Amino acid sequence: MAKVERGYCPNCLIEEYWNDLDTRELIHDIGRDSEVSEIDEKFATMLTARDIKHWHKDRNTNYDFWNYGYPKNAAGYFLEDIKQHFLTLTGPK
Repeated sequence: MAKVERGYCPNCLIEEYWNDLDTRELIHDIGRDSEVSEIDEKFATMLTARDIKHWHKDRNTNYDFWNYGYPKNAAGYFLEDIKQHFLTLTGPK
C-alpha cells in the first residue's frame, strides 16, 4: 500500500506490480480478506481504469478488485509500461 501511496515504483515493469497483486491474491486464498479490509478500501480509491481487468483475465471473478485498473499516481517507466499494456488490451485511445 505504501508503494502505491508514494507512486508505484517509477522504474518498475508492470510485471512487478502484478507480482504484488499476487501477494494480495494469496491473502484471499488463505481466507484473510477481513484482516486487510481497511487497506483494501484505501487501495481501491487509488486505482483508475477500474473497468479493465488486466491481471488474471482468464478468470470469471468479481471479488478481486485489485486485478482491475492501475494506480492513479503511476509515473515513469511503470506508467509507460501500463500505457503500452492498456493500448494492447483496448486499442488506441
